[in-house]
Amino acid sequence: MDTPDRKTRAGGLRAALRRLVLGAFICAATVIALLVGLAVLSATGLSSDPHGYTVIFGILCAVILTPAALALWLLHQSMQRRSNGQATQPPPMRHRKVGGESPVSEPADAGRGILASLGRALRKGGR
Repeated sequence: MDTPDRKTRAGGLRAALRRLVLGAFICAATVIALLVGLAVLSATGLSSDPHGYTVIFGILCAVILTPAALALWLLHQSMQRRSNGQATQPPPMRHRKVGGESPVSEPADAGRGILASLGRALRKGGR
């Protein structure tokens, strides 16, 4: 009789859970955007809210939902890294020479991303 492999089943459950967390994040981000939109419409006078309760409601609910959405996003990123095997292994190191000094070790993926390119631009501009 065929029995499903434990790793395959666990991997499928992790993928389903990761997608569920991503879906919850998308829903939370959409609700935040709608609430902020309602608050802006009420603040500019484009909605029929004579007392301004929509502004208060929209801002308070968005403030409450924002940490939850951030937590969902971080959980999704953590689950995605763990499923790719990156959480257990340190990034590979590469060596580069700085001027005439000894080699400096840095992660191999240090050259990627907006913050890394901003850091390189600032270092080049400061010389």
